[in-house]
This record gives sequence, C-alpha cells and structure tokens, in this order.
Amino acid sequence: TEQTLPGVTSNPEFQALRLPFYHGESLNHLAPRLDPNGIDLLEHFLRYNPNSRISAHDAMMHRFFACYPPTIHTLGPLQSVLDLNEITLTKD
Repeated sequence: TEQTLPGVTSNPEFQALRLPFYHGESLNHLAPRLDPNGIDLLEHFLRYNPNSRISAHDAMMHRFFACYPPTIHTLGPLQSVLDLNEITLTKD
C-alpha cells in the first residue's frame, strides 16, 4: 500500500503485476518460537520501505538482544556469540 511503500501504486511495473491485496499472516503464527521482542525485531527487518527498516546497528541495540552480555557489542565481524565465555548452547 502507499502507507507501507510510498509511490508503489503509481509505479508502472507494480501496476502491471495486478496483484490481489494480501492482508498477510501473523508473524506469531509463522515464527511461533519467537518471543514478543523477537517478533518486534523481525517486523522491523521486514518493512517494505528501506528507509523505515531497522539498521544493523539499531538491530543490535534492540531489546531482543538484552539477554546477551554487553560484551556482545565488542565482537568482531567474523566472531560468533558462541565465542563469548558467558554464552553456551543448550538443547531445548
């Protein structure tokens, strides 16, 4: 819609597609293991308008990652959260 991506309805290529309106599905239904913070972060990633999408930096500051120790922000680009001594994998 114009609300989610301004200018889309006047785009000739979009008009040629003749797509039916789709109301979407609940992300809770599609990703049932995500908690409300995870759903919120996912919604910020999946915005159509790139100007309203969350940046990588802001995503790392999102409350979804609050369960991780602050040292997560010191990891290098090729490091994993599993490189942190405070993080361990458990089977759920």
